[in-house]
Amino acid sequence: MIKLKYLLKENMIRTNGGKMGAVETMKDNPPFAVTDTYGNPVNEVEEPENMPAHFGSGENIEVFGYQTKHFDICKSAVMLFAKLKPAKQELTQEYARKSAEFLDKVFGIEKDVVEEGSAAPEQIEEAIDMSNLFAYELGCVGARMKKDYTRDIAFVKMHMMEIINRIN
Repeated sequence: MIKLKYLLKENMIRTNGGKMGAVETMKDNPPFAVTDTYGNPVNEVEEPENMPAHFGSGENIEVFGYQTKHFDICKSAVMLFAKLKPAKQELTQEYARKSAEFLDKVFGIEKDVVEEGSAAPEQIEEAIDMSNLFAYELGCVGARMKKDYTRDIAFVKMHMMEIINRIN
């Protein structure tokens, strides 16, 4: 059994740049690597060390007339707003649109903070305000649609912690 594990590990290729959750094999000179004249890999895209794993997991979407700019960092947000598409009443759609705008601002702040490597107290305060307004507007949507989205917004805490943990 141990030999089988060794053989499997030896023959597997590394995916996702060797990051957490990826298979850690063929670290030294994989046979398919393209290198420059100095032996440095040229087919790998370097990401900053402090880039959160969830960045790039989502996509920008349209929410009742509002085009998001920063939903590309959160697949859970995309999934949440997909659940709101059946909203037919104009007022319900307006609440959903506003909630998307507020959440988009939180994501924009998170992107800025991650890029800068630190968070100013003003950025943290604005992110808290925007997340509260997002939750309020989404609560209005839930009340009008007679649905509870409490569990669907758990991802917001993670985004807030990405910001807060980088305080100056």
